[in-house]
Amino acid sequence: YLRKVEVKPDPYTMQEALDGPDREEWKEAGDKEIQALDENKTWKIVPAPKDRKIVDSRWLLKTKYDGNGNIERRKARLVARGFSQEEGVDFHETFAPVVRLGSVRALLALVVKKRLICHQMDVSSAFLNGDLEEEIYMKQPPGYEVEDPTGQERKMVCLLQKSIYGLRQSPRCWHKKLKGFLKTLDFTSLRSEEGIYFSKSRKVIISVYVDDVIVTGTTLEAVQEVKKAMSTRFKMHDLGPLHFILGIRVMQNSDGSLTLDQENYTENILIKFGMDKCKPVCTPGEKRSLKIDDGTALVNQTMYQSAIGSLLYLSLGTRPDITYAVGTAARYAKEPRQGHWNSVKRIMRYLRGTSDYKLHYKPSSGPMNLVGFSDSDYGSDVND
Repeated sequence: YLRKVEVKPDPYTMQEALDGPDREEWKEAGDKEIQALDENKTWKIVPAPKDRKIVDSRWLLKTKYDGNGNIERRKARLVARGFSQEEGVDFHETFAPVVRLGSVRALLALVVKKRLICHQMDVSSAFLNGDLEEEIYMKQPPGYEVEDPTGQERKMVCLLQKSIYGLRQSPRCWHKKLKGFLKTLDFTSLRSEEGIYFSKSRKVIISVYVDDVIVTGTTLEAVQEVKKAMSTRFKMHDLGPLHFILGIRVMQNSDGSLTLDQENYTENILIKFGMDKCKPVCTPGEKRSLKIDDGTALVNQTMYQSAIGSLLYLSLGTRPDITYAVGTAARYAKEPRQGHWNSVKRIMRYLRGTSDYKLHYKPSSGPMNLVGFSDSDYGSDVND
């Protein structure tokens, strides 16, 4: 069931986490991360060189929730503060593609139409698998510093051997490593979508969003074979049939249909912006048109842009019914006024009454026909 609770902010530093009520869980999460880094031989502890910039490091602490909003685990990740890197010295190319939400939905529609087997996997510490070409020195992880083994008072730092989260080039290093491995398994990426790989010989399609992997195939045996091959090369978690991906809850029904929803994500948006107890409305948009300057006072730009970003992700995921209203409100993100903010709140009031709406994909017989729908602005044409 959906657990509607307010999400508490995570600790900002490891020391703050260790001083809090969940200190044991955070300590265990930190120890697990350091163990993974050591096992992967991510760095060597060396004296700090005098002629090189040392990249800072910090902990990112996050509470992971399942598809129903229940706490799943505490996650501690050590990251480099890559903003201090210098282009041409510490890094070169950085771009790395990921699958788009629209492509994931298209893949799931194909799963229903062709009645494919659909499983998911999670790569453990994906970026640590990437091979680092540049020479980069990083400060030791806070709370896990190692003294100079010679007894001298030299400052010790990490000489990175593998890519690590936070470095500018880490996503590209991981993408390059994964793509090269999948090529050995006879997988080719789509020209139109680099985040999706297919193998004609295996009859399997793989979708990749950083470390979240969807494996679909015509038979369970084919899917299991690919999962086993990937688990042999990388440390991965086999999560079984697809049930939760990129904040979207997926229900695979016995009749072959799929149901997608972001009800928990929607609830968190409403709580974040203080709209969880608001009065619902029946449409996301109003009849009146918005203006750049409607005469009302300016509102906090950061708050407005944060709300727009959250709603855009929701509309791209499972709520196309708010796309028009969100797109209209997004036009005024540079200098938002109270009138624009009221339109954003109206979208949230609409979500308050429709948070349980779902996308439903059901199998059908016959050829796969393409059906198109136009955006609906809910009759806002004032001349009509």
